[in-house]
Amino acid sequence: MVCLTCHHFLPDGDKQNVMQRSGKNNFLQGSINFQIHVLKDHEEKATDQKAASLMLVADRREATSKCLTATAPECTTSECSTSSCIDCAQTKELPAETALAMLHEKSSTCVSILFKNAHAIAKQGRPYSDFEWLCKLDIAKGVDIGSTYHNHTSCTTFVLFIAEDLRLKLEEEVQAAMFFSVLVDDSTDSSISEQQIIYVQYAIDGISHVCFVSLESVERADAITLHAAIHNAFNRELHVSNEIFCRKIVGFASDGAAVMVGVRNGVATLLKQEQPSLVSTHCMAHRVELAIKTANQAQPYQQQVDSLLLTIYLFYHQSPLNRQMLRRAAEAEGCKFLIPTRVGGTRWISHTKLALEHTLQMYKPLVLHLQQLKNGTTIQKLAKQNAAAILKLLDTSKFVLYAHFLLDCLNVLSELSLILQSRGTDISVAFNAVDAAIVMLRKYKTRDGPKLKDAYKMMDETTAPTAAEIEVFKSAKAKHVDVLLSELERRLPINGNMLQNISLILYIKSWPLDLKGEEDYGDCALDDIVAHHRTVLEAASVQTENVVEEWTTIKLYVQKRYSDEHGRQKATWADILAANPRSKNFAAVVNLLLSLPSTSVECERGFSQMKRIKSDWRSRLSGSNLNALMRISLDSPSVCAFGPSNAVALWEAERRRRPFVKPYGPHLSTKPATVEDDDEQTAEDDVDDDDALIIELSVQHSDSD
Repeated sequence: MVCLTCHHFLPDGDKQNVMQRSGKNNFLQGSINFQIHVLKDHEEKATDQKAASLMLVADRREATSKCLTATAPECTTSECSTSSCIDCAQTKELPAETALAMLHEKSSTCVSILFKNAHAIAKQGRPYSDFEWLCKLDIAKGVDIGSTYHNHTSCTTFVLFIAEDLRLKLEEEVQAAMFFSVLVDDSTDSSISEQQIIYVQYAIDGISHVCFVSLESVERADAITLHAAIHNAFNRELHVSNEIFCRKIVGFASDGAAVMVGVRNGVATLLKQEQPSLVSTHCMAHRVELAIKTANQAQPYQQQVDSLLLTIYLFYHQSPLNRQMLRRAAEAEGCKFLIPTRVGGTRWISHTKLALEHTLQMYKPLVLHLQQLKNGTTIQKLAKQNAAAILKLLDTSKFVLYAHFLLDCLNVLSELSLILQSRGTDISVAFNAVDAAIVMLRKYKTRDGPKLKDAYKMMDETTAPTAAEIEVFKSAKAKHVDVLLSELERRLPINGNMLQNISLILYIKSWPLDLKGEEDYGDCALDDIVAHHRTVLEAASVQTENVVEEWTTIKLYVQKRYSDEHGRQKATWADILAANPRSKNFAAVVNLLLSLPSTSVECERGFSQMKRIKSDWRSRLSGSNLNALMRISLDSPSVCAFGPSNAVALWEAERRRRPFVKPYGPHLSTKPATVEDDDEQTAEDDVDDDDALIIELSVQHSDSD
């Protein structure tokens, strides 16, 4: 190994001294010792530092010459008449920092492009091997990305540093937050490994954030193991000690499994032993699904409708000929062709709604095609029997009315489910959405919904139901609504005092426009909230005795600032708290309430993303790579908005980098260098020396920083 800096820039006298002291094993003639401490010792020697200084002087002159050649002022010296006199320019030499900055800027630009490519690979869930052809595409387009770090191993490294940058930002925000909640769920990945996904929800300055923390691989999915995994994840990823964790945690959300919310040994129970005021939430979106499924099991005709929709789906899914004939029937009826979809699944509401919509919009083509099959002379016997069985249930006024009524109910429940799954939904919004859905369903008990009204209009004299059939249908409709409302009210705590109190404070749209006569609005609810969370608030240095007074100030401000309904629709807690900086104690209460989760749908999104990333083709992904890919895909900016500067800085700071220089150059002579040999070598290997110069300058620049 030869030191290019000493080889080219160290004076001959110093070279002879070095060779006399070190013998044959030195960095001028070639050293066979590659140990790191030997390299560091050589770098710290005075001879190497002298050579580096001479190299900087030579580079400064070269940079000055190039700059003056491009835009050189005319020389005003009487002895010189050239327009780019380097001798005169020596008195105006550019500082070494300028040359270093130019070189460092070029290297940073190229590395940033590579980091953006790696981020796009991770964000879109592509394999690391795509990074190589993506770099080749950049080169083909004329983009300067250097000549190194173009393999999938480098992409893996870049992804880890991008994820580390995101982790550091999350750690800083969680450390700054006064309170936070934990969202947890468990599932199995493609390698049949038990995985626990952990999210954190916190609020700063009236803005709620939900971020991915970690994906923990656990041996057993019991409460003790999952509880320990939560603490380990917060300690390792966010550097939150157990003491701080117990002091800041205010909420916990899960899917409602026994291992999570069990009264005796559930994870929520173990967390409550550490923080008694913790609020445990069974995901409201899950509870809506469970309530609907339970209500449907008590409705015999509902089960017949589900079975019919599944039969229609299979009838056309398994036969390309039947599907093609249905397409022709839709063209004959002048309808848009829609494929029958499957009912049921993990998302019952959306799947059943879509299946009903397609069936009702394709109702006439379906009946036409099934009648053709039933009455056809060249149709197989089995196909005729299946068509007749489907047509027997489908072509009835009872099915038409019930399907349209069910679609009205599903539209309300689907809107509720979408609100609960939205990322900006806090407890107050979820509470009011559930309340509004129950009120609307109660109306459908005695009134016809918009879809049911359309059903009555589309029926002609031959298909219109009789008066007796209408009475039977109305009775069945009322019974269905009663069962559905009973299940929703049983599973959703609409009348819970804590939820009502939180909604009363957080839901600004429900505040009275005029406080005259209602000066005490929300005071009792706020007292109950403060009393429940007093330990956590006092641990965060909140003066609880001043909260109600500051609450009154906030109410008066909102009344003046947002005086009408239109203004209340635009009001946000971030704007209100920013306009009242003195109300710090009440702001802490608001941040606490915004930190409480209403659902655990983010965990479901995380597992969906995990299954896309760790597929059957990538089942050997390590835990660190999987966590990095999950963090980037879930929490990083979009491909266009991503800025890699912080991640690049972390990458450069980890150890000395050699961007854009091949690791192995031409073999250098081990003879003692002379002036002639040095000049000849410089002339022959000019390109490699320039590359080496870039390396050394970049290193010196990073050292000076």
